[in-house]
Amino acid sequence: MVDTVKDKEGRVIALCEWSLRDEEGNEKKDGEYIFFNYMWVHPDFRHNGMWSKFRKLIEPKVPSARFLYFERKKYNKNGKDRLSCYTEKQILKLKGV
Repeated sequence: MVDTVKDKEGRVIALCEWSLRDEEGNEKKDGEYIFFNYMWVHPDFRHNGMWSKFRKLIEPKVPSARFLYFERKKYNKNGKDRLSCYTEKQILKLKGV
């Protein structure tokens, strides 16, 4: 799926491609893992809380999700992908629950 964030004039300032996955990383409609596959943010809006904005857009659409993860390609070392994963407890803390 693809979600976007727009500015007051209706221009797209950020885009996120994501999918639901199961424990093995396979796409699944009722998966417990939200995988952020790709995220683009306009340079003028970087460091502006886009992760939180996308999380708030996506979470209501997928009540089965308990975890969120994404690759940190920017920080690869020796050609290995770095994954970041948020647990259910961390997601609830971000929600303020």
